[in-house]
Amino acid sequence: MSLTETKSAQAAPSTTDSNRESRKTSLIASDLEVIGDLKGKGEIQIEGKVKGEVRSTSATISPGAEIDGTVVADAVEVAGQVKGRIEARQVRILKSAKMLGDVVHEMLEIEAGAEIEGAFQRLASGGKK
Repeated sequence: MSLTETKSAQAAPSTTDSNRESRKTSLIASDLEVIGDLKGKGEIQIEGKVKGEVRSTSATISPGAEIDGTVVADAVEVAGQVKGRIEARQVRILKSAKMLGDVVHEMLEIEAGAEIEGAFQRLASGGKK
């Protein structure tokens, strides 16, 4: 089979493939420290340290993780430490979390025991302040 025939035999990406792309989870492991911004279309799970902006569809800050910067996503779950601002439609702050900064949200859930220093601003439905 020639190179031309090989290319024509390959299937074009389907919408299912693009849906899978947006559901991928990117992991920043506990032994990593990232200095700079992170941007993704799917979920970003952070177990290590990030100094910079985190921007994705959803972000999970695991216990022991540390963020020094802004987190912007549709959904954010914090179990670790965030020093900075969170901007998300849905925010969940777990009891193991330490939040040092402001939270802009549409829906907010805070478990008893979470340490929080900062202000909260509720977005109107649809993401407008």
